[in-house]
Amino acid sequence: YQRRVRGFQTTTTMEAIDWANLSLPQLRSAAIETGGIDEQVIGHCDNRTDIFMQLHMKGHTEVIAASVLAAVTKSFAEVDLDGSGELEPDELMTMFQKFYRSAHHDVVKQHVAAVIEAYDANGDGVIQFVEFVEMMHLGDFWARFGFEVPQQIGEAVIALAKGKPVDLVYSPQGQSSPDVDLDETADP
Repeated sequence: YQRRVRGFQTTTTMEAIDWANLSLPQLRSAAIETGGIDEQVIGHCDNRTDIFMQLHMKGHTEVIAASVLAAVTKSFAEVDLDGSGELEPDELMTMFQKFYRSAHHDVVKQHVAAVIEAYDANGDGVIQFVEFVEMMHLGDFWARFGFEVPQQIGEAVIALAKGKPVDLVYSPQGQSSPDVDLDETADP
């Protein structure tokens, strides 16, 4: 079953929608038509973060997080200029120079060094994909890459990037699970 809703195709499955890349009007329509969110509730949502929170509260966290993770994977590939699967300091320099266009080269270089120090968990001097996802969330870089992501979805994106089950990270009521360590590498 498919039908056109305000300029895009929807299906009966949440997974078929590229949630991370919908415009705000498309996101509103999809949340009502496919996500089961009441139209009046969506009418009070001022931005994508609010709508994602409503979808999270309906138990759609994993689907939204998977869509965001796919978009983050694409962003990582765009920054990984040499295709090595990791971001070297020069690639981070290029990325941050775009973000901080008026900043002096030395200031950007210091920022790159600070990011590597903060997010390079394995100490290899580069940013791996999971470290990049953590930087996006913990460093609050979502908006710089064009994402509006509430904390619950961001935590779920990190869990998916690490191969962890999302349902252990946050319940639909938005409460953290006290038994989950996102840095833990062993299976739960």
